[in-house]
Amino acid sequence: MKRKFVKVMFFGALALSTVTYVGCKDYDDDIDNLQTQIDANKASIAELQNFVKEGKWVTAVESIAGGFKITFNDGKSYSIENGADGAAGTKIEIDPTTKNWIIDGKDTGICSKGQKGDKGEQGDKGDQGDKGDQGDKGDQGDKGEQGDKGEDGKSPRISTDGFWEVWDAEAGEYKKTEYEAASHIYVTVDPKNSLVWVLNVLNSETKEWEKVSMPKAARITSMRALGGANGNVDLGSTQAEATLLYGVVDAKDGVKFNGKTYPKGTFLSARGSMIHAMINPVNLELKSIQSYEIGLTDSKGNTNFVIATIDANTSEAALTRAESTVNKGIYDLTLKFAEGVEPKNLNNGIAYALTTKDAWGNEIISQYDVKVTAEETEKKLSDVDKEVAFKVTHNLDKLVGDQLNDVVDYTYSVNADDAKKIEATFDKENKTIIAKQAGKLTVTVDYLTTAGKTYKANLNLVFTYAAEKAEIKDMIWVVNADSKKVTSEIVGPSAEIIKAQISDIETEIAYTAGKVEINGVEDLEYTGGIVLELQGLDKDGKEVENAKAVKFVIKATFDPATVAAVPHTATVKFINNAPSEGLNDRVLYETTFKITVDQQNDKLFVFKRADAYFSDNNATAYGNVNDVDDVITYNLYKLYQEGYISDDAKLLIAFAEEIPFKMEGKNKVYADAWLSNDKKSDKITVQPYDTWGGAYEGRNITVSYAPFGNERMNVITDKFNLTVKSEIFEGTFKYTGKLGTEASPFEVDGGHSQDLLAKDFEKTDAYGVAYEFTDDRIKSVVLKLADQNAKDYLSLSTTDFTKAEKNKVVISKKLSETPIVTPPVCKVEVIITDKWGRQTTETVYVKVMK
Repeated sequence: MKRKFVKVMFFGALALSTVTYVGCKDYDDDIDNLQTQIDANKASIAELQNFVKEGKWVTAVESIAGGFKITFNDGKSYSIENGADGAAGTKIEIDPTTKNWIIDGKDTGICSKGQKGDKGEQGDKGDQGDKGDQGDKGDQGDKGEQGDKGEDGKSPRISTDGFWEVWDAEAGEYKKTEYEAASHIYVTVDPKNSLVWVLNVLNSETKEWEKVSMPKAARITSMRALGGANGNVDLGSTQAEATLLYGVVDAKDGVKFNGKTYPKGTFLSARGSMIHAMINPVNLELKSIQSYEIGLTDSKGNTNFVIATIDANTSEAALTRAESTVNKGIYDLTLKFAEGVEPKNLNNGIAYALTTKDAWGNEIISQYDVKVTAEETEKKLSDVDKEVAFKVTHNLDKLVGDQLNDVVDYTYSVNADDAKKIEATFDKENKTIIAKQAGKLTVTVDYLTTAGKTYKANLNLVFTYAAEKAEIKDMIWVVNADSKKVTSEIVGPSAEIIKAQISDIETEIAYTAGKVEINGVEDLEYTGGIVLELQGLDKDGKEVENAKAVKFVIKATFDPATVAAVPHTATVKFINNAPSEGLNDRVLYETTFKITVDQQNDKLFVFKRADAYFSDNNATAYGNVNDVDDVITYNLYKLYQEGYISDDAKLLIAFAEEIPFKMEGKNKVYADAWLSNDKKSDKITVQPYDTWGGAYEGRNITVSYAPFGNERMNVITDKFNLTVKSEIFEGTFKYTGKLGTEASPFEVDGGHSQDLLAKDFEKTDAYGVAYEFTDDRIKSVVLKLADQNAKDYLSLSTTDFTKAEKNKVVISKKLSETPIVTPPVCKVEVIITDKWGRQTTETVYVKVMK
């Protein structure tokens, strides 16, 4: 009994040519049928069905033990296996030279390609077994010459008895191999649609292979051609234009070039002309775009031109008007003549649209905004002079440029002796060159024009020195007035090289973030504060002359008064002590490293508050009263521990306030400022309590210390809400006499009065210090008959306690004809009004007898 196991096939070397598209319903039907016919992997296949229906696509099919893993574009993957007896995957490919089928590294002797036709047109891509009976041309079957079209490529298949069968292109039929498949699940590429993977499952009942199609590329949703000139893209353009050159070989004996013969009368076309296109969605990978077959079609469905290559568009600057980078969603499309087109019969006024189909069978078309002109013209290449870096691999096509699109074919060659002088390696096949030494070299460009003639052009290269990568360790300086120097080790170049080849260094320093914001000031650029120098050290780490050094470091000197407390990036260039003229070798080594300026505030300055004045971040100040203008003054330094802030530190401290405002109509009206315009002054001036924004209204105050007076150091701040209060109001004012209280009131009648004495009042300020009614912090001490009975029956010797003789006020019964039936208790208030504008009241009780 045969074991059942999975073999996975990757046909990376097989070719595709004819493209047929499958609609969404085909996927649904295939997978619905499949799900009812297979027992193994039922859950995984059901999930595959849902993913395909949702429009997901396959990004990878990988061989695993006993089966394969399918990964979708969102990163989710599903393993399809056949139990413990499963086997590893089988790899089937085509030998690039013999074109024979190769199975697990062994040559089957069966050729996948047909013998030479008259002029095989449009070879497959030599990759997916696509074009079978094909013309000979086509390195990997890529591009034949014009002639009879070969048959569609045939993918390998499994015979009914379980062996691999491959297409024999010469015999025109499938041939069974000796390689046993013994598989009931495998994966291959759809031979008719390069955008589709096919999951093949053997129906155990019918013994027929069921096929399920799975898209393997992201979906293109729209395309738009873009104009431009000289390689530049015009995003606002409405039409793209291209010109394709062609000609006919006129020489009697034809022409030979690059190993090929072109007889008289042979039609020749240039390599192509480029247009640009915007393709959506813009987040597609280039390889997904390149999976599509994009053509140019007129409104009647005729195709005279096709897209030969698709590349990402790059530029140094953003297209919205260093190093070249990809422009998002913009692609370069190179055109060529379609098969069988006669350029002389073309109407150059025809408008074309970009067209393609996706794996779901949807046709996508742009506006008819592409115009292509065919010209029977011969163009010659110009010599090119280029200065390039040595020790870097250069693509010769990029150096010669777009003019190569105007010729039919070309090759490169170099003089071996000249190349040897600069240790240059020339790769003819890959069209690259690299030189290990600085110097000059001419690359000869032999080319064939559309007129069937051969010429030569020169690519004159000057290989200049490209600074090698140095390495310097990153550096940290903890801000300190006493220690201003830091060194970083130079890992490379070595001390020997520095002594032999380096004369000095050049440095550039910038903020790592470019422009920064410091202390609320935006867009600050580096202006100084760090000086770098090359320093030699002896074996004990002491500084010595460079010639005597065994080690080198980069020494940084920091200026605390100007350096910024932000990360810096330093560029260091090691200067050649013997540069060669014209070779750009002045800088031998170059690198960047990070310099961190670490400002540790607690090591520079700390605001130490006087705890008695603070509750969390709420502060209380009492202040002094100015008798001239009745305002309260206070020195903010009193809020801090006495003697802690030195006179030198005070020079670096500034004060700021948040002034309250209120709206009057549409206008903001601000209260009076407490601080003066001199931000260095700690003195505040506060209006009394009865003025808006004055005493007893809290105000946010910020005290800032600028280390070293440097505006680019982060200021050290202390923020609090300050309320200015009255020393008198916040103190104690209480009547302490034995009589005159509510429980034991004074008694007065027609013959007896009572003395109210100042000493019988307890009067202490906020600090607990006693004061008298005549204290200069007091504005007035007033006595007031506080109720109607007092007004009716009592009289006072004075209503101003500060003017009372011998500090006493005589309270007596007022002469009255009104008889007293019930002796009333009257209230006499003593009111202190302080210069902060607050009032403090105490009440004395007096009983009026009959």
